[in-house]
Amino acid sequence: MAVESKKFGLTDDISLETIVKRVERVLQRDYSLETQYTVIDGGYVLQTSDADDADNSNSRPAITARFLIEGDDLKVTTGEGLWSKKLGESQIGWFLALPPLVRAEYGSPLPEGIKDEIFGAVEYAIQNGDFEETVSCLDSTIQRPVPEVEPEPEAESYEDVAKVICSNCGTENKAKVNFCKRCGHRMKTACPHCGAPIGTDSIFCVECGNRIK
Repeated sequence: MAVESKKFGLTDDISLETIVKRVERVLQRDYSLETQYTVIDGGYVLQTSDADDADNSNSRPAITARFLIEGDDLKVTTGEGLWSKKLGESQIGWFLALPPLVRAEYGSPLPEGIKDEIFGAVEYAIQNGDFEETVSCLDSTIQRPVPEVEPEPEAESYEDVAKVICSNCGTENKAKVNFCKRCGHRMKTACPHCGAPIGTDSIFCVECGNRIK
């Protein structure tokens, strides 16, 4: 895999460390790779390798990514190298310019798709913030934040919507009121049988069904 660089426009909504952590999370979760990263002058450097090959220590192939701030942009450079237990700025040149002889001896470090995963994770983090994906960042199925759903208003009761006519002045009032809003005439009285509130002109109680008049 040749050395490759891409630039991404940065925003103030997400930190560089968050972007690097997202790359690390994608590589660990989707590929079960071992990763480590460290701070360097102007950014970060990350390396990833096959976790099952841990016994080979410094001799196992690895892919590295360097994240450098350049003005308002983030420059991400990927390349091949050998795993280092102590990752630091002094190893960057060795990682990104691995001699052909070493590649021939140890083989290609990791699948070609890993490079695209790194760039894809960076782009996704910048565009969407620190939201967790459900699958690989190259997959179109992404878990979005669930929007808050406002509860539906409670349905109005019969007394809230029903209307009655004042027997004194003919004004329309809500069924739940006790006095007419126009003339002050009493609109309700109590059922002598069950005590439920009823209209003054009611013939039967709506609660117990007994005749009032």
